[in-house]
Amino acid sequence: MAGDNVGSSLWPSTLVPETQLRDDTEFAYLTPNKDRKNLVVIANTTVTAIKWKKHKSHHAGHLDKLVADGVTVVDSTAPSATGAKIKHLRARKEVIISGGAFNSPAILEHSGIGNPAVLEPLGIEVKYANPGVGENLQDHPSSSVILKLKDDHTSLDGLLFNATLAAEQQKLFIQNQTGLLDFAGDAITYVPGEYVLQTLLNKRKGAENVFGQHTHEAHKKLTSAKTSSHDHEVEKYAPVVPRRGALATNAYALRHYAKWPQIEFYLLNAWQAAIPPGKAPAPGAYFSVVTCPQRPLARGSVHINSTDALVKPVVDPRYLSHELDAYTQGYALAFVRKLAQSEPLKGIVESEAWPGTEAVPENASLEQWTDFARNFTGTEYHPSGSLPMLPLHLGGVVSHDLRVYGTLNVRVVDASIFPILPSAHLQSVVAAVAEQAADIVKQHHGYRQH
Repeated sequence: MAGDNVGSSLWPSTLVPETQLRDDTEFAYLTPNKDRKNLVVIANTTVTAIKWKKHKSHHAGHLDKLVADGVTVVDSTAPSATGAKIKHLRARKEVIISGGAFNSPAILEHSGIGNPAVLEPLGIEVKYANPGVGENLQDHPSSSVILKLKDDHTSLDGLLFNATLAAEQQKLFIQNQTGLLDFAGDAITYVPGEYVLQTLLNKRKGAENVFGQHTHEAHKKLTSAKTSSHDHEVEKYAPVVPRRGALATNAYALRHYAKWPQIEFYLLNAWQAAIPPGKAPAPGAYFSVVTCPQRPLARGSVHINSTDALVKPVVDPRYLSHELDAYTQGYALAFVRKLAQSEPLKGIVESEAWPGTEAVPENASLEQWTDFARNFTGTEYHPSGSLPMLPLHLGGVVSHDLRVYGTLNVRVVDASIFPILPSAHLQSVVAAVAEQAADIVKQHHGYRQH
């Protein structure tokens, strides 16, 4: 779980070694244990709020803590939580929230924990004021360059355009576990931020939007022969960064910007792009290079805007709203076009299908690529950070033991606790957090560790 992932590798996938079939946490953890007597899974159920109870404590530090008695739930298929039958599920020891970066903050806000500016207009009684709830939301923005391959090459797109081929490949996989459907992933590369900063500072014009009047000093520091890539200290020259960030984590992130992996390039043997509605690829074989900034400095938010727990919270991801994030994505896309015009890719590419030179001119500037990125960037589906594990005064919501500040027996175990988004896909990191959380809870209640 630790180490430096700068560089290239094959795209790792979660596979069962014996069968070489895909696996996930449901099959690895839930399925083998679903018949245990002390495990009950209730489907089609939504938590409306945590139910609090009065408590007496002989411990002075616990007198002002909220204690959860359980949660109230409703049928998820109901048209509205208002008027729906409410059930109360009692908690003998703890309530552990694992709703993810969007739903976990919503549960806390419906329960009276959050920013009074959010709760009071909705008529929700503030049980514990914490303006950090629902803030610090981070995600990996995603865009791509799509290359049309020459006629003598195939891709997974053939499964979409050719029903006969799709049926043949499905039969081949079922019988032999071979063919196009045994595809798990292509190559993946992580690039450190120093290349982005060097390009940006050499352009100067774009750099001024980030570094302001300190652009010259930042460029001199970055390009100094006496400065190693691990000691740029560029955060000194970008005062705009800490101001724009929701938390102090941005100053820390920029301090390590040059050496941390800042861009993920992953190769996909098919068409993948955030294209305008109504535009679809013509039949053919395509190859996508997807670009994903890994340490965005923009911070979004997620908050409820209704007392109805079945109404989804409002998510504002603010993708590329920070100048450095936008330039990072623009740099990545420009690099992919240059890569496609170089061997060995040049030898198999017929044309650039997306965005193409009509949308982005052949010799486009960094600013032109950045403008394109702002209009055609989506998500890599890695939302996190909305209930960060940080000191309370820095905007934290959970402590080092995953406990929600202001409560005695409520913890959060999901990607919302990450203070800074990892420069990696989140599956293994979330699983590691859950494993550690299990140990923390068992130790707290005196269970023996295995």
